[in-house]
Amino acid sequence: MDDLADLDPDACRALLGAGGRGRVVFTEHALPAVVPRPYVLWGDRLWFPVPAWTALAGHRDGGVLAFHVDHVDACARAGWSVTVLGPARTEPPRAAPAAARALAADAGGAGLLSLDAVRFTGRVLGRLRRAA
Repeated sequence: MDDLADLDPDACRALLGAGGRGRVVFTEHALPAVVPRPYVLWGDRLWFPVPAWTALAGHRDGGVLAFHVDHVDACARAGWSVTVLGPARTEPPRAAPAAARALAADAGGAGLLSLDAVRFTGRVLGRLRRAA
């Protein structure tokens, strides 16, 4: 049986750190869809670039999204998983932190969505559990 433990919101924020890669979870034609995106966590907001032509670009201005990030060390049988839920909105580049603007530039000038992190949930497994 897995040795899972819940993480509090502060531990979730710490694991998300300054950014990296995660997965945006949304619905497309009434079905679940998952898209990998680079992200930046700034306060309680996640920022990620979204090209205008993608289905994800239609999920803005209050639509609730989930964003999931994890790390697994299969050899050590340890890892963590964090999910952030909240409403998304389109943001003009001038409203974004510099790190988010850089992500948009790296994505070929994609637009930016921000996710107001209303809920953080996380789990830790194995050796990492004892450190958490």
